[in-house]
Amino acid sequence: GPVLANRHAAKRLAGAGLARRRRRPGPVASLSATGARRSRRRELMAAVLLLRQLTAVTGVAPAPGGVESDREPVEVFLYRAMQGSALGEHTIENNDLASLVGNLKYVHTEVIAESIVSQPVRDSRKYGVDVIARWPFIIRNPQALLSLESSLATQVDFGPYTTFDNGVATNIDQHEFIKKFGSFVGVQEQSGDARFAHDSPYYWFSVAGFCPNLKWGQKGTAQEPNPECMRYLDGAHVMGGLCGGGPGRLVGPTGAKDCTYTYASPVSVRLDDLAGITQEDCGGRRCKDFADFRQNCQNPAYKWKYDRHTGQPTYFEYCVEYDIHPHCQSSCAAPECKALPEEHREIGLPFWRGRCDVVRNRVRANLLEAAFNELSARKSSELAARWSEEPCLYPGGMCYPNPQTGSMYCSRRWGGVCQPCRIPGTTMEQDATQAQPVCPFDVLRRVDYRSMTGSWPACKSDSAKDFCCLYRAPGSCSTNASKTLPLDDNGYAVAVASQDIRVLREFVRRVAERRWGAAVDPEALEALAVSEAAAVAPQVGRTILDLEDDMSPFADPVRSTVPPKTAAAASAAPGAPGGLHEDIGGEEVHFGPRSGRPGSARQRLWALLPLLAALPSLAARAGAAAP
Repeated sequence: GPVLANRHAAKRLAGAGLARRRRRPGPVASLSATGARRSRRRELMAAVLLLRQLTAVTGVAPAPGGVESDREPVEVFLYRAMQGSALGEHTIENNDLASLVGNLKYVHTEVIAESIVSQPVRDSRKYGVDVIARWPFIIRNPQALLSLESSLATQVDFGPYTTFDNGVATNIDQHEFIKKFGSFVGVQEQSGDARFAHDSPYYWFSVAGFCPNLKWGQKGTAQEPNPECMRYLDGAHVMGGLCGGGPGRLVGPTGAKDCTYTYASPVSVRLDDLAGITQEDCGGRRCKDFADFRQNCQNPAYKWKYDRHTGQPTYFEYCVEYDIHPHCQSSCAAPECKALPEEHREIGLPFWRGRCDVVRNRVRANLLEAAFNELSARKSSELAARWSEEPCLYPGGMCYPNPQTGSMYCSRRWGGVCQPCRIPGTTMEQDATQAQPVCPFDVLRRVDYRSMTGSWPACKSDSAKDFCCLYRAPGSCSTNASKTLPLDDNGYAVAVASQDIRVLREFVRRVAERRWGAAVDPEALEALAVSEAAAVAPQVGRTILDLEDDMSPFADPVRSTVPPKTAAAASAAPGAPGGLHEDIGGEEVHFGPRSGRPGSARQRLWALLPLLAALPSLAARAGAAAP
């Protein structure tokens, strides 16, 4: 909805409307009695609508004390990898959390790689991590923090990110910000980690709490704070940004210095289920958990790890969930890493393999999101629909685009954070804009831009392969989905922009049929359609030739001399790590959770994940895209 210049005006207007309603029309009126009643009714309805906007995002009333910020509250999902037994023991304050992809990246790069964990004899992952937990947060930061004068607003709605260690804000500069503006929620874009290939932004978040300058156990209580606890400039103790309802009780944050966020009860996904450990064989039965898998798994392909110094696979007496070659540990783009055959870069469960592959990381994130959606009544798709109605465009803010260069559009598509992005194919597209990610296809349908046609991009052509026209009104490209799509780069771009799995299935099938007849493995075609549909933005530089290259191992007998389903598994040396599935007593083991409806999107993704490893141009592009 529109940005409210004065949120209290709604209340005043409502009061005035109700007061007027009690008056009887005087003998002299500028309007007829009927017209006056209609006018008053319109004013009253306008007031009601404005009042509803105060709680439209949260669905709950503001906390006592009234709203102190003219910014709309923002609802996001925040995630944390942790020990499941500790879930709910403490309130979420003086802590750092992450977006979904940010959390998955943390687990992949910091928690599970065998060669970076020093204790070989163990029954848990690093830090005891066994779940990823998700909390729905509602955030409204202090108005003064987000003002132009402060110069501290980050991604429109947040303050600067604060690093917390053992409950302490370790950056001393942040102490002064908290004292002055209040206990804010901070954010920091974390995209660009060379160890993890991904083509969209992801974030870390910080939530300031009670007494953020002292460690846990030294703070005292809210009723009796340690005298050394931080104080605001007015002398009051810093009580933290969690609103008075406490954890699990959603009251609308007001933007006051001690009421900037609230959150509901969490849901969690077990890593053992997500990664497929509970589907592995532990001696004629399924493994129960990580400890059981580590001690008792029967698959010899998992009893290997990399020597940290030589990089050679070394036999190991325990089963390994995941390990990555030392040449790839620090950077996917390292020449030594890229020189390794793909099947020699990683060891362990198929779910985790492909850390340097953009598509496999995207599919892993989709699987994690699907797992949370199965557990929670609050679906990510519902939240994404709400994000499209939450404004990023504020007076003097950063989200005013340049239609000629295509830069500085903003989208909340990546985790609910206002992220500057660029639309490719504009008349004055510049290299300097390449630092911004490519905008999602739906960016012009956001509340900020849908009616601002003057801010729409100035496209250099109406060719779909230049991408720009795909963002504008349907049919503005010379090629569009209303006709049979041509089997060229224009048709390919339109099919991807549709984000419709049915359109992509048909397009991929026709490309395969034109090139190889009907001799392409249908599972591989489905994997391609799923991977293309998972992209929310154009993959600039990818052409229909890349699509054909991805099909070739499953169709061309010269390049693929083994059955498609086992091509990738057979590429590994016998007895060495690298197989995608193994037989147990004649039964093929399917990795991944079996929960959910048969044939559900989650199960289809699980079935297709191993196939994605054999798509050559996707893997090559992932290596080239890594910073």
